[in-house]
Amino acid sequence: MTRVTPFHSRTSELCEGSRWEEWEGFLAATSYALDYTCEYDAVRWGCGLFDVSPLYKYDVRGPDAKALMQRVVVRDLAKSKPGRVFYSVRCDDKGMVMDDGVVARLGEQHFYLTTTTGGAAHVLSWLEVWLQTEWPELDVSLTSLTDHYSTIAVAGPNSRKVLQKAGCNIDLKRENVPFMSIQDAELDGVSVQIFRVSFSGELAFEVNVEIRYDLACWAVLMED
Repeated sequence: MTRVTPFHSRTSELCEGSRWEEWEGFLAATSYALDYTCEYDAVRWGCGLFDVSPLYKYDVRGPDAKALMQRVVVRDLAKSKPGRVFYSVRCDDKGMVMDDGVVARLGEQHFYLTTTTGGAAHVLSWLEVWLQTEWPELDVSLTSLTDHYSTIAVAGPNSRKVLQKAGCNIDLKRENVPFMSIQDAELDGVSVQIFRVSFSGELAFEVNVEIRYDLACWAVLMED
């Protein structure tokens, strides 16, 4: 059954053409305005907001978390440091790409993983099966965070200004929050995680917020 994201009560009011599609089990707007070029222009020259809550999210931690993640992604984790984010694909035993997404290293043995396809239950199931059947020696805890956090992408040349005006309590300059990094922060007094990542090719950030506070964050961002 298709689900709606926690922001649906807000995005549905803005979707003038009722252009929706299913994104991995969630209802997502393909465009809001009748003429989508204004949305394109906003991201290229100003700032645009995207509801990317359908990204599946996982917490991976434990004494062998790094060993597990190194077997799951194709990037060399030896080069990653806490606070940094990297993009990678995941492959099956034959080297075929199963999925892609970002991995944030939160600590020496603590990772945050996103996936763009395959539902949360599916991804958790194959990870758990691998742990039980292929790598039983690994001591790792896996937790799905998909239903606990909403995610807003803020993209465009003015995205940094919008976040600062919305009450972000840290300075988002490049030297403080470099590309492909993650920072704990507050947005108008609400605890959030800010990822300096971009899928639009422009300056952009992704804001993770607990579901109970997500509409408040949406409101303060829309005000600015």
